[in-house]
Amino acid sequence: MAASIWTCPGKQWCERRLLARINRYTVEGPRKGIAPVSPAAYMRFLLYWQGLVGNRVEGLEGTSAVLDRLAGSSIPAAGWEAEILPARVAAYTSDLLDGLTVSGRYTWLRLHPGEGSKTPVRTTPIAILRRETAALWQADGPTETTGLSPHATRLLGLLQARGARFFADLVGDSGLLHTEVATALGELVAAGRVTADGFAGLHALIAPVASSVTTRRRRSSVPLDPIDRAGRWDALSIPGTGVPPELPAAQSARLEELTHQLIQRYGLVMRRVLERERGLPPWRDLLPSYWRLEVRGEVRGRRFVTSFSGEQFAHPEAVAALRRHREPGPESPVVVSATDPVNLTGILTPGERISATLGNRVLYRQSIPVATRINGEIRNDYQ
Repeated sequence: MAASIWTCPGKQWCERRLLARINRYTVEGPRKGIAPVSPAAYMRFLLYWQGLVGNRVEGLEGTSAVLDRLAGSSIPAAGWEAEILPARVAAYTSDLLDGLTVSGRYTWLRLHPGEGSKTPVRTTPIAILRRETAALWQADGPTETTGLSPHATRLLGLLQARGARFFADLVGDSGLLHTEVATALGELVAAGRVTADGFAGLHALIAPVASSVTTRRRRSSVPLDPIDRAGRWDALSIPGTGVPPELPAAQSARLEELTHQLIQRYGLVMRRVLERERGLPPWRDLLPSYWRLEVRGEVRGRRFVTSFSGEQFAHPEAVAALRRHREPGPESPVVVSATDPVNLTGILTPGERISATLGNRVLYRQSIPVATRINGEIRNDYQ
């Protein structure tokens, strides 16, 4: 066997069957001795992993860590600051998110435009992620302005021709009224065609301030309208337009980045867990990336959760955490927003699936759903 491995300057060679055996031992060794846990135990772990139980973060860096874990998640625009971030960040305030976006570290956008630019801004699915990773998640969108109103078409053309503009510039250059520009921007946000430097602009479109431009200009003591604090508005580039098809190596690198992000989000990944994710490649395309990561020791593969067939992969830090959450502890009931990626009711836990609609809630006790609030109605069908 020793003769099956040899070296030459700058390279090392190995007999193929021997390499396959080495890889098999590399994978099978760590897989031994890991007993699977129940779906309820995995749910306890996931609530902890996502920072909803016992380990809430604080400040800018804590908010940044939450956004990194949720990167690529499309959540109704109004849900980010009403339901998602306050559940994970202690003493959360809007200036935390706005500071991270205005700084250029993060951007917000609609990743999967599809149809329906008439969707209200507050329910438009919005993702918040690091600016340099936007192309990783962004889906091909519409290249034409069909379906947009004349005002929205005018603003989009202005942004595409002149580049990023402040709100005041858009009002002056377009010849539209303050309210008409705001309405048109809301339509473009819903269509996935624009973004802004800061989150304050989106927040202003979700909850408009009842103040007129005339009053603000006459009285300098009136606080600045949040939509003016958005920084510059800019048209989003359309992925795939004018770009040659990805080479196999680039496709492989993209899939590997996605697998890293998903294992960071859930701690443990299997096909069932990803059912609510949008815009992902098929599970069969992600599997080879997870196999490579396992051989390199960056993830662990095994049947970690009972009752589910198919391959499962876990972050190395998640394996020990799963063991700690094997048995129920003295945890308090946890309320989870239905818009939260952790809402896996009907997927990993018993009961019907709860629509990811603003205001819907799931109450977990010992990480098992016991009640829901759907469209304002309290249900306890799980008893």
